[in-house]
Amino acid sequence: MSATVHACPLSGNITASCCGLTPFELPRGDAMSAHPELVTCTGPGPVTLTAPIAAMQEPVNVYEHEVVIDFTDGYAVTTLRCNAPERALCHAEYECECESWFEDGVENGRPWHDAGDYSELDKERHYGKFVARCGMADWARNTDEWLMGEVTAPVRYDWQGDYYMFSIIEHPTPEPAANEDDHTTDVGQL
Repeated sequence: MSATVHACPLSGNITASCCGLTPFELPRGDAMSAHPELVTCTGPGPVTLTAPIAAMQEPVNVYEHEVVIDFTDGYAVTTLRCNAPERALCHAEYECECESWFEDGVENGRPWHDAGDYSELDKERHYGKFVARCGMADWARNTDEWLMGEVTAPVRYDWQGDYYMFSIIEHPTPEPAANEDDHTTDVGQL
């Protein structure tokens, strides 16, 4: 009987994308691969392999929001990109125009927030609706100094004749170790 080859976990996940098992839960002797064409696991029950392989080929974004920093023309321009699902609270819109609230959520498919102070006595619930536009991206676009933190990115430099031009390396790939004694394969035994 040959070993089953499972799909490696997708970025940000700890379970095999084919069957949902962690590497520690896989049967002894099974293997894992990052190459979809080598995966033989058919998933739990009637699940077919087509969906996990398609998911492995698409980049996975585990963050609801991310910052894009564009250095075109030498100046940093920042944009907040929304990756949140359609019914995330950042897509909620309210007619009440409250400037602050202390709690929010979704009830029966409708977004809500509680207005008033932090006491139970002054609490008033306002309901809204979901819209395509992201309120967080709007907020970031219409305010100054909205971003805090530090970003480190690898760069390359090119001599331009009388000055250096620095460019961000967007997707650095580590160089494989050159070791003649290394006989590892793409599918490793667990």
